[in-house]
Amino acid sequence: MKFLIDSANISNIDKAIKMGVAGVTANPSMYAKEKVNFYSFIQHIRKCTAGIVTAEVMEDSIDKMLKDAEKIIGISKDIVIKVNFSPRGLEFVKKLNKMGIKTAMTLVFSVSQAMLAIEAGVDYIFFFIGRNENIGVNGLETLKCICSITKENEYKTKIVAASIKNPYHVEEAAKFGADYAAIPYDMLNKVCYNSLTEEGAADFTKAWEKLEV
Repeated sequence: MKFLIDSANISNIDKAIKMGVAGVTANPSMYAKEKVNFYSFIQHIRKCTAGIVTAEVMEDSIDKMLKDAEKIIGISKDIVIKVNFSPRGLEFVKKLNKMGIKTAMTLVFSVSQAMLAIEAGVDYIFFFIGRNENIGVNGLETLKCICSITKENEYKTKIVAASIKNPYHVEEAAKFGADYAAIPYDMLNKVCYNSLTEEGAADFTKAWEKLEV
């Protein structure tokens, strides 16, 4: 499983890219929080990483969504167009798929939604674990089912574990076969940390200081 930094904070994104994450994703709430200019932000991020970069297209009409997608693709042809799950979103994904444009579908919460997205030809599915669990649904078990069905049927769609609230979500997503985990910068740091690693590093440092080099 690879990692995507889920953020619109340029400083945190730069740090995560240096750590080797596979790409960058964000959402409108993050853009608003960081007060970024959307198109300038996407252009900057595309220059910072050769990995996956997603860019949101919001629902209004198919024609407007296509125009927005064309503007994004004008920045870089390999940017992944991300759209919310909905009947219109499925139609939009199908159109872009025929045009050879890579797509991602977000706000996916169930197996049936995931299967519809796959049928439409989406390249990436962002499945939300934490938000599911907030309403009493076992998000990890649902993710496990989606990953299993995808692998068994050899679907090309990649599964992204999103709405991750703790390191346990990350590890379980990896065990279930998720292709990516989209995590915020603070979660990336939590995943890096292990007390045994810290203790071992301290021991090695003390030993090294006693060596003649």
